[in-house]
Amino acid sequence: MTIPENVFSPIARKLDGLRRSWGRFILMNGLIRALMLIIGIAFLIITVEGFRYFACPVRLIIMKFVIGFSAIFIATPIILFFLIRSNRMVAYSNQSLAKKIGAVFPEIGDRLMNGIQLYEMSLDRNGNFSRELASIPFKG
Repeated sequence: MTIPENVFSPIARKLDGLRRSWGRFILMNGLIRALMLIIGIAFLIITVEGFRYFACPVRLIIMKFVIGFSAIFIATPIILFFLIRSNRMVAYSNQSLAKKIGAVFPEIGDRLMNGIQLYEMSLDRNGNFSRELASIPFKG
């Protein structure tokens, strides 16, 4: 008897939802920090410009520097958001999320972790575990 995928799909949906919410949090937090950094740098440049008038080549170098770093600080949370959402980061894998859930809810953490490990082993063609064995930690 083969256990269908729908045994694991509710858990996978919940973990994906958790991953998406973490990704949104990192995206919004990173963009707000990047915006604060850009505003701070702009304020510093305006303040320094008030004391000493920069020549055009110096102003151009400063502008390139600010634009370059602003692009990096804006691109970083966007890239992290897509890496987390597509499950490409080890820190937000199903097993890592199960460990984090287990730290908050110890009564289900161990069973969730065991079930995810057995399920991933059952997907491996070389594994010796069946889907029936992988579904046991989720029952009862």
